[in-house]
Amino acid sequence: MTEQLKAENQILWVARMNNIRSRAIEIVNNDVIYN
Repeated sequence: MTEQLKAENQILWVARMNNIRSRAIEIVNNDVIYN
């Protein structure tokens, strides 16, 4: 995730960041709910 990618393709950058964020949320929810 570089500033260059962000500048060149904001839509892709946002999609990737959302993907990472939702994965992190899933992992945390998994830990909280099932452990």
